[in-house]
Amino acid sequence: MKIILFLIILVCSTVYGQQLPLYSQYTNNEFLINPSLTGIKNETSFQIGYRKQWSGFKGSPSTSIVGGQTQITKKNMGLGGLIFLDDRGGAIKQTGFMLNYSYFIKISGTSKIALGLAGILNQYTFNSSTIIAENTNDKSLFTNLKSTTPDLNIGASYINKNFKIGFSINQIFQSRISKWNELNINADNKLVRHFNFSASNIFKLNEKLIIEPYFVGRTILKNQIQFDFGSSLIYNEKLYCSLGYRTKEAFILSLGINQKEYSISYSYDITTSLLRKYSAGTHEIVLKYRFN
Repeated sequence: MKIILFLIILVCSTVYGQQLPLYSQYTNNEFLINPSLTGIKNETSFQIGYRKQWSGFKGSPSTSIVGGQTQITKKNMGLGGLIFLDDRGGAIKQTGFMLNYSYFIKISGTSKIALGLAGILNQYTFNSSTIIAENTNDKSLFTNLKSTTPDLNIGASYINKNFKIGFSINQIFQSRISKWNELNINADNKLVRHFNFSASNIFKLNEKLIIEPYFVGRTILKNQIQFDFGSSLIYNEKLYCSLGYRTKEAFILSLGINQKEYSISYSYDITTSLLRKYSAGTHEIVLKYRFN
């Protein structure tokens, strides 16, 4: 029972499943995945976001984020920070703090290379009170644990006036969650490297209409690559809508309002996997405020 439970639900087991939360609004959360894109928009902004995965499914995951970023133009660098809570549903929760740094190398008047890194401090919590056990003799099911684990993200991007391409590696140290090893579980109990690739391009249709196709790929090498691809239609830089698809997972619909000082965006994932029989889809909302 002990080994089966942890192989299924622990984020750090030998299953090597996706350990990082997904985001449908990638353009609003680029610096979460690729630290080289921190401050890339030459603005100082603060944002909050919430994502409810597979709503209607009891114990489904949810992710909350609070953070901000800025560009220090004279020093060609960007800074950012983030606090996040990833509730995996059930007994597992992850709380973390991330601090980002990026440096921009100018190539020409409209293009540059960006390099970035992000230091992360994660706290994983296992709360046994949420478990209904069939085998009450398994002591590991009634053990509350907290383990704090550091790690690092790195990334690089090429950006010009309309085109952007990036590559990043998350959890590069593959830190071990040591306290969970005290349960003598036959599992690695460590973070696993995630490799991300992204690209987007802006096409100006007329004075007010812009279309921006995008592409994101992610993998941990031991599993198949998961792709997000789609396109956004932007009107007068104030209103936008987008349609995307995440392979073997969901269609993604997004709407947003973008004003001078703030923006509000909402996305809805239409589940296409077998979970569609039990899920009412996934909701994600991001609020952003820009200073000066």
